[in-house]
Amino acid sequence: MRSALFLSTAACSVMISVSAYAQTPAAPSDAPQSTAASNDAVDASATADIVVTATKRSERLVDVPLAVAAFGENAISQQGITSLNALGRQTPGLTMVVRQNNTPNVAMRGVGAYGAVSGVGFFIDDVITFTDQVARIEDVERIEILKGPQGTLFGGSALGGAIRYVMKTPSLDETSGELSARAGTKNYVNVYGAFNAPLIGDKVALRVSGYHTRDDGFVYDVANDQPSSPIRETGVRGQFLLKPSDALTALLTLKFKDLRTNNAYAPQSDVFSPRYVTNFNFVGKNTFKSYSGVLDLTYDFGSVSLKSITSATVQVPYIRVDLDFSPNPTINAYTTDAYKPHVYTQELRLTSEQNDRFDWIAGLYGQYVKDPIVSSIVPVYIVPFANPFFDYNTKRTDFAAFGTGNYHFGQFTLTGGVRVGRYKSETHQNFLRTVAIGNEYTQKKTFVLPRVALSFKPDNDSSIYASFSQGLNPGGTDATSNPTRPYRAETNTDFEIGAKGYAFDRRLFYDVNLFYLIEKNRQLQTSTNVGGVTVKTTSNIGDSINKGAEVNLNFRATDALTVNAGASYLSAKWRKGARFNSVDISGREVPNSPKWTAVMGATYVQPLNSSLNLNLHADASYSDKFQWDPNYRPVVGTNPSYWIASARIALESADGRWEISGRVDNLFDEKYFTEFFPAYYAAPNANGVCPAATPLCNVGAMGERRRFVVAVSTKF
Repeated sequence: MRSALFLSTAACSVMISVSAYAQTPAAPSDAPQSTAASNDAVDASATADIVVTATKRSERLVDVPLAVAAFGENAISQQGITSLNALGRQTPGLTMVVRQNNTPNVAMRGVGAYGAVSGVGFFIDDVITFTDQVARIEDVERIEILKGPQGTLFGGSALGGAIRYVMKTPSLDETSGELSARAGTKNYVNVYGAFNAPLIGDKVALRVSGYHTRDDGFVYDVANDQPSSPIRETGVRGQFLLKPSDALTALLTLKFKDLRTNNAYAPQSDVFSPRYVTNFNFVGKNTFKSYSGVLDLTYDFGSVSLKSITSATVQVPYIRVDLDFSPNPTINAYTTDAYKPHVYTQELRLTSEQNDRFDWIAGLYGQYVKDPIVSSIVPVYIVPFANPFFDYNTKRTDFAAFGTGNYHFGQFTLTGGVRVGRYKSETHQNFLRTVAIGNEYTQKKTFVLPRVALSFKPDNDSSIYASFSQGLNPGGTDATSNPTRPYRAETNTDFEIGAKGYAFDRRLFYDVNLFYLIEKNRQLQTSTNVGGVTVKTTSNIGDSINKGAEVNLNFRATDALTVNAGASYLSAKWRKGARFNSVDISGREVPNSPKWTAVMGATYVQPLNSSLNLNLHADASYSDKFQWDPNYRPVVGTNPSYWIASARIALESADGRWEISGRVDNLFDEKYFTEFFPAYYAAPNANGVCPAATPLCNVGAMGERRRFVVAVSTKF
């Protein structure tokens, strides 16, 4: 979703890691499954039944002919993955941080979101989400990260990849529950609870979960003598599972979230030494409330199952920000009550049984998004703008038919799929600052997104694959610019080869891939300071070539010690003809694309006696230097390389019933930026430092400092 009020651009700070791959029992059908226990580490002594649903059917990870990383419940806990920022540090080829307006900056392999531009799809189970992308990671069974274009099965806005939250669902088998509490520095508290109960024998079950988070953050507002961006977030989710017969399964999910935060952007002197203080002339207020419901129906005919997924989401945000990020009483902006984004989706899907010769999936999909942006600006002293500041609304409809099939012959599997669809984007522009406009803009496009893959299994525990796929991010109209600027759809073509499997008596799990991406009509959003007002524009910059390699290794050195290591290489360069602000940028680096990223980590689990285990974990991730924007300021616009390290110690019961832990995030207190806007107020000197007349000439958002967290959890 887009907001014209927030300072935001390119996805930031890549940190790469090797994930501990989730192991979950295979689902026998397309029906919603009851939550099962998971073993998250790649265990060399275990079987190869590491199951994901990345292809909308349950498959072993080693058999899926695409690059997938998955984090199960234990890995999420061990690695401290409580937010998208932490997840972004644990995945090869992924750049991901949360922006100050609670939307993600995310890119995979240099492809994806820059500000309002969305190129990586977020899904809760099988439903795309625009309003809950950065939900707290609570009541999650597994997170799956699918790399490369996923348009065939997941549709538009997934040309860079897809991130799927696979949530826990009600169990018909037993009454159970779980509780956890975390507390840490900077007034950080998080409490979570869930309760599951069968209601009518093996026919009906209920699961209710909820959480509350409080965090004062690491940025301080010296003018108002309080934290600059405190977070208060509460979420509740209720699920009803009905199974009136062996063939029919129904799952109804209702969810509510209330998030309250503020603004942590701060003026900066340079890109090398982040300042964790702000100086606002008033206390802002950002509130995001969202309401959603999903009805998932599955009927198993035997050889084929039919699934219907219907969703509706409404978000009610209220946003009031200091647009010049200073104590000067210049301007502030706020949204009106008319700003209530709505999202509705419907999917129908037929899935055949898996067999030794041929299996397939076919479906229809529809989506409607209504996103009104009505915002006002209060002028004081400097900027004589009248209300409203921006007043426009956008509507987008998508319809598609899709299908995929697997033909198995000997040790080979040929996979083919296609998605054929059409989107329509409509923008009605009422006002732009003082100008009454009343313009209508419509953009339509029919698209075909194919995918072909050939995989070979030398044995049951390894596979080699090669794939070709295409993706698309829909075009639209930038109603915040004057004159209004339409931008075209961004498309890409991906060529990939990879190998994954076990070695050394199943003690080593490896996942290696090479990719070559041709990006056309790259969409880029930039933020500009116009008279103290943040104005964002979205446009097509040009084409790029993104190529690279990823290596992930998980080695079980002993029965107690597992070691992770991984690295990613990325070369993302603009092709001939790419221009930004009328300047030829061909051959230059695509923003937010560090060439090298790496991770190392280790987990040690040692039984102390028959009922108690000691669990130790440590990891460190590295990001190479990268450019923040296409202007290519060689000093001030280049983010330095940095490391982030974390460590955790826990005592846990051998049966998994309880755990007490302590954790240190950002162990060495590294200071770094998650967003940076060079030369926002004035041009820096040649050495990257601001001139004396404007000592704070840049604007940035800073990463979290060192934090100590203690936690207790129990299951019953």
